[in-house]
Amino acid sequence: MSGKTDTTWQTMETAPKDGTMVLLFKQSSGTKGSGYWDEREQFWRIGGMCYFNGASHWAPYPEVPNA
Repeated sequence: MSGKTDTTWQTMETAPKDGTMVLLFKQSSGTKGSGYWDEREQFWRIGGMCYFNGASHWAPYPEVPNA
């Protein structure tokens, strides 16, 4: 498949902090979620007032299938 997105888990040091929605993982608890970096508040937001504290890894979303 051409243009396939790499969905390998990566350390948080390499995570995009430009508002891009990504998959998040917290190794200490096994918690998963999806969210984005909130530049104003300086934390990973997963929706509304919720935030994802202590994420250890991130991965980009996989490409959506063609219809």
